[in-house]
Amino acid sequence: MSTQPAATIAGRIGKFAADLKWEMLSNAVQDRVRDRVLDAFATAVAGNIADPYLPVAAIMVDEPAGTATVLATGQTASPGAAAFANGVAAHALLYEDLNLTSADHPGAVIIPAALAAAETMGNNATLADFLVGVLAGYEVQLFLGATAATGVIQRGFRTTSVFGTVAAAVAAATVWRSNADRIAAAATIGANFACGLTEGWGHGTSEPYFQAGIAAQNGLLAARLAIKGAQTAAPTFESTNGFLHAFADTQSDEAIHLVDTWRILNVICKPYPCSGGKIGAIDSALVLRENGIDPAQIHRVRVWLPSLYYGYPGASRTAPFASMSQAQASGQFCVAATLLGYRMQSVETFTRDFASLDIAALSHRIELLAQSETSLARVEVELNDGRTLAAQADRRNQLIPSITSMSKKLRSLTKTAWKPGGAARVIDFIKGPGGRPVNNLSACLRARI
Repeated sequence: MSTQPAATIAGRIGKFAADLKWEMLSNAVQDRVRDRVLDAFATAVAGNIADPYLPVAAIMVDEPAGTATVLATGQTASPGAAAFANGVAAHALLYEDLNLTSADHPGAVIIPAALAAAETMGNNATLADFLVGVLAGYEVQLFLGATAATGVIQRGFRTTSVFGTVAAAVAAATVWRSNADRIAAAATIGANFACGLTEGWGHGTSEPYFQAGIAAQNGLLAARLAIKGAQTAAPTFESTNGFLHAFADTQSDEAIHLVDTWRILNVICKPYPCSGGKIGAIDSALVLRENGIDPAQIHRVRVWLPSLYYGYPGASRTAPFASMSQAQASGQFCVAATLLGYRMQSVETFTRDFASLDIAALSHRIELLAQSETSLARVEVELNDGRTLAAQADRRNQLIPSITSMSKKLRSLTKTAWKPGGAARVIDFIKGPGGRPVNNLSACLRARI
């Protein structure tokens, strides 16, 4: 069995994850892990109505029962199949969490893998095992994002699945209480299984949603291979032929440490079920709407997005919008719908109203531009009378999640799927003592109306 030198990135990842102990974490970190789980459960249960999940649902009908929970339906399946289905479901509405600096969605990949891993252990897996695995996965994914996100995006790869496969592998191996060497091996195998292109966003097709599921499934497989003794190359991340060079054309940056602070504390919760790069534009358009702008008087609109989001495939698209996915990715759709008074917090705005004629008409009068050196978006509206109104909102403090806000989201998004009191039972379990068996949580997640 090969060992992973601590000096390598894989070695550092392995030691970090193996040393994590739930009881040693601050209340703030524990609560953030808990609210990330509640958020992922909410979006995965609600994701069963979204178009990208429908072919997955059709596949899962033929899946034999297993040890792992399929969150969208409450059925059981093999761990790999459940991890895939739950990853797609959690991502399907684009209502999950977001790391703004690397444009990725850790929860949609990590939590499905960690849950499936925990459910393979029967009564031996505790809530603390599950939550520590989730935290390990988040910190690894966000560390890789801080190191290589810009290069990954520039090369046309998907940060969610490229970093997420590694993170899911680490999460699963940590749930299984693996030692540092085996967690490092899981990370290196995950690096070899990483994949995902951004081209699908430019067409509003399903591939980007499947990537979250594949990353969760591949990460789980990577961890299984690692704990069975698979031999791996220690410098997989930093070598000339390794992960960072291949996916991002970059090298390891010694100034970026695995744990400077807890990066999970910087993850935000989306206020709207759309592409994360459009949140700022919606916020700025909302300011204009709240100040009484009359949509009938709009002559034209200019929207400045941060450069990272402006260049993302699908960001600049006018009507016709042929799918929910095209609308979610389009800056023009998001700003038009906001200015016209659509409820941007509502899933139905994207699943039902993407072909609305008034949004389509206004979208053709909206121009997208890029602005650098800011993470904010600016919306400027020229009225028919020649006046110009503008807003550049900063509502980032409202994006910080909490157990309270995520409990509310869970209740809202699961009310038509779970039995009365089901959300309360899940919330109580996640908030409860770390020594409780995960099997008790599984029973709550499987209960359906």
